[in-house]
Amino acid sequence: MSLKRLLFITLITFISSTSFAKERLVLMPVVTDGGDKMVSVGLSAKKTIRSSDRYAKISSRGKVLSDSATDWACVQDSKTGLMWERKQTDGGIQDKSKKYTFHEAPDYAKRINHNRLCDFSGWRMPTKGELKTLVIKGKKPTINADYFSNTVSSNFWSGSSYDDYPFSAWYVSFSDGYDYGYNESNSYAVRVVRDGQ
Repeated sequence: MSLKRLLFITLITFISSTSFAKERLVLMPVVTDGGDKMVSVGLSAKKTIRSSDRYAKISSRGKVLSDSATDWACVQDSKTGLMWERKQTDGGIQDKSKKYTFHEAPDYAKRINHNRLCDFSGWRMPTKGELKTLVIKGKKPTINADYFSNTVSSNFWSGSSYDDYPFSAWYVSFSDGYDYGYNESNSYAVRVVRDGQ
């Protein structure tokens, strides 16, 4: 039987929806088994996230799965504390081929909340800064495909307006890993996020 200790770690995340970065401090409780494995119990302690790596696969019912799982619905990011949607290939609303205009994207997030993806609500459009935390340069697509499988090398809307030009918003390209501002009427992919407790 291992001795478990409750520790608190402070995560510093930078949110950049404008040209000025905002710093947010998050106090996150974790349980350690005395080794290198840590279990985040989040801020609400309702669900347990286990991962020895940055990401953990989450079932459609909100349960943590093993890294070898082949069917999962969400991904918990222990680095940022965010939980992300995993795109699907079933032709449904979460299908990797679905695209939305910037103004349609919030309705997509509402539908995901109504369906309680991974048994959670609170799904929303990510900021440009949050979306960029998923980028891994030098890969195609520029994302960890072991956890974010079904991601196409395409553009994904953020929820951040591009203030320099009217009727424009930021997107992140998972083809090259860079962010761009473009017309809100263009149709791009959407990946929703929630603050993962």
